[in-house]
Amino acid sequence: MGVAGLRARPPPAGHDGDPDGARGRRFAGGPAPYLCTVEEEKAETTVAAASGHLPWGPIIPLCLAMGFLYVGDAAVSNFHGVFMENILLAGGSVAPLAYGAYQAATLVVRLGGDLAVRRYGAASIVRAGGAIATLGFAGVVLAPSQPLAIVAFGLTGMGLAVVAPQSFSAAGRLDPAGTGVAIARVNLFNYVGFIVGAALVGGLAEATDMRVAFAAPLVLSAAIVVLARGFEPRSAPQPKV
Repeated sequence: MGVAGLRARPPPAGHDGDPDGARGRRFAGGPAPYLCTVEEEKAETTVAAASGHLPWGPIIPLCLAMGFLYVGDAAVSNFHGVFMENILLAGGSVAPLAYGAYQAATLVVRLGGDLAVRRYGAASIVRAGGAIATLGFAGVVLAPSQPLAIVAFGLTGMGLAVVAPQSFSAAGRLDPAGTGVAIARVNLFNYVGFIVGAALVGGLAEATDMRVAFAAPLVLSAAIVVLARGFEPRSAPQPKV
């Protein structure tokens, strides 16, 4: 890149050129312009972007997917034991296996998820994850035995595991200036989903039973399939000023 391709600004106060250094080298007609450092460029870009307001529209599908994910996560985390013991009469040594299957599946998918995303795309992976989680929760609701319920809980972990990383990645793409606004909005729904999920599933369990209660995250997991379109790569929206 030539000199003309570099953005220059006036030298800082007190800088009259450095005859012994590179900044003091003279071009025809006068001293070299003072060039912005990389850090200064980034700082000015961030300030300029932060002066506007990032539109909510493209971020909403990511926020909802994150919230629905954590409704399901709260349901499994808080009520897997109650379901296994009260509905399927599992003993104290068997009931924790449901959550173990959920966590193990989550870990495996998180470790290999990036490879799948690079091959098939974020939207396809989130869509598949939502479908697998829906199947898992359907298995929980309908499970006739303890082993099948444990497998079903594992499927829910496998499906839900892809949603959070891809929500953050997609939010980052919508905020190329790196202000963190999009990611902060998506992260907010992490907490909303977990709180709402515990209250929703607990309330339904009190009013009906645990099988009906687990139908709520089933429906919301199916909604993630629909929301997956929002994870398609797109150009970043222009901030509103």
